[in-house]
Amino acid sequence: MSFSDLLLDWCISEPFYSDCLAQLRRSVVESSKTGLDFALKMDQQGAVILEHPTNFLEPEQAVLLLKHELLHLLFGHPQQVAAFSEPEIYELATDLVVNQYLSGVSSPFCLEKLGDWGIELPTGLSSGEYYDLLLPQKDILQPLLNEGQAQLWTHRFWPQFQHQPKPALAVLSQNHGHFPADLQRQLNLEGQSPTLPWPRLLQHFLKRALHSKLKNTSRRISKRYGTIPGTKRVPKGRILAAIDTSASVDEQHLSGFWNEIEKLAKHGFDLKIVECDTRIQRLYPWRGERPKSVRGGGGTNFDPVLQLTQAQFRPDLLLYFSDGDGPTPLVKPHIPMLWILCGQKANADLPGEKIYLRGGLGH
Repeated sequence: MSFSDLLLDWCISEPFYSDCLAQLRRSVVESSKTGLDFALKMDQQGAVILEHPTNFLEPEQAVLLLKHELLHLLFGHPQQVAAFSEPEIYELATDLVVNQYLSGVSSPFCLEKLGDWGIELPTGLSSGEYYDLLLPQKDILQPLLNEGQAQLWTHRFWPQFQHQPKPALAVLSQNHGHFPADLQRQLNLEGQSPTLPWPRLLQHFLKRALHSKLKNTSRRISKRYGTIPGTKRVPKGRILAAIDTSASVDEQHLSGFWNEIEKLAKHGFDLKIVECDTRIQRLYPWRGERPKSVRGGGGTNFDPVLQLTQAQFRPDLLLYFSDGDGPTPLVKPHIPMLWILCGQKANADLPGEKIYLRGGLGH
């Protein structure tokens, strides 16, 4: 299949991608052994150029690779790479975004492959959000990055795009009436400053920190035998959810904390609640509904809750809902601990992992 044949075919079958492609200057390159013969570059006048081979030995794979590069340009990924301290991690994050729109793509940089490495990430995030999630896993990801050097090679000209405006491909294509709605949502997401979707991150942390068991279900077909019942994974573990009831936590944030606790309870965890300001005010099992009021209203001390996890109730996981405005705990956590922090005065030295609520609660 020649590149000219592809252009003719896309005029009918892929009007959206055909429109994007028509707006680019193109440069022919000889086919390589890797087969990854598409790349975006920029000339001295700032014009975007697409490098491509004249003929494709594997047309289906070539079409996916071409769409892959066009989506990178559409989302403005080449222009943003210089803003991230770990470019390879960011390029992996951008591939996670793009490959979700390409059925049948063969790449180590997709959510399914990351799952094989023990890294479970949700779908539908922006490249910046994926970058924030992947950066702490840098050491684990290094073998995967080495495996995917051929894919990263297609990004080799991205530094040329630094300080260049984002191409207006999205606007022009949208006017033709063929702009997919799911891509429009992703474009809107990519255009925003990265903000972490903290409810999804909370679920991601739970999967890593807690165990699960298999349970038969008639609603799922067995992947191995193609019969009913199949199996599903059911989370298993004991969670202590600590709520900061000090005077600095207002009613709006408390309401948001309860919203998330109600969602947690639906997953079947053994869940206990502790209310604490400078001391433990109340400790009780989750009874299916939030209390009418909480006890506290004084200062802030995080140590009583950490001491509790080593004595009376021994959970598998501690979640601490707080504004984080308090002294660094003297007691070290001996179990996985996650802070869900609101407000602008959170102590940066709090132990454990943290989610900062930039976008509000209860959404």
